[in-house]
Formats: sequence, C-alpha cells, structure tokens
Amino acid sequence: MYASQWAQWTAWARRRGCYPLPADPLAVAAYLSDRAGSGVAVATVRQARAAISAFHGDAGVADPADNEAVRRVMSCLPRDDSRPQRQATGITREGLAAIEATATIPRTGPSGRRESEAQARVR
Repeated sequence: MYASQWAQWTAWARRRGCYPLPADPLAVAAYLSDRAGSGVAVATVRQARAAISAFHGDAGVADPADNEAVRRVMSCLPRDDSRPQRQATGITREGLAAIEATATIPRTGPSGRRESEAQARVR
C-alpha cells in the first residue's frame, strides 16, 4: 500500500513542479489537504502521510510530514470516518487452487529476463 501511496504522491508532486524526495513540507501539507478534499477516506490520507514519511526515512532524509503545516492538516481530519471500511471478500477454494497451480511458474520481469525454476519455487 505504501508503494501505491508513494506513486500517487510523486505523480502529484511532479505535476506541480515539486520534488517528491526530499519533499517540501508545505507541498506535503497541500497534497494531504488535496487528498482529504477529494473525498478519500481519512485512513487513506493517514496512510499517504505514513508512506511519505517512510520513504523519506528509508532515503535517510528529513521527514517532511513532521512539520506544523502537516500536523494542522491532519488535525482537521475527522477522528472517526463515518464511512465504514469494506471487508475484503475471502478467497474461495477455486481461487486458492488457481494460485497454487500457477505460483511456481517462472515469470518474465519488466526487463524481459525470465526467472529460473529455482527462483520461481522460492517466490
């Protein structure tokens, strides 16, 4: 989920001419405010903030989400989102069988290189 949130943040930042890493705290605050205003769940906005923090931490740079402007945006979000979260549908026996039947088939990566049989078994 963090990778997805990070991809959305970087796309938003680039459209506005901002650097996604290291990010300007005011840009992060604007992004989170924009996300909240678009109607996504509060949990999604919180997850976006956490993802931005995590990617900056992994890169060894200052966390732009640890900023007063970002804290103000987050404090404006409702504590309890009135929309219930949806429970994922459980996997069926047929779905599990399909996964098991194809899980160890070697895949071709984005570079066009095919993984070995041993790599496929480990995956």
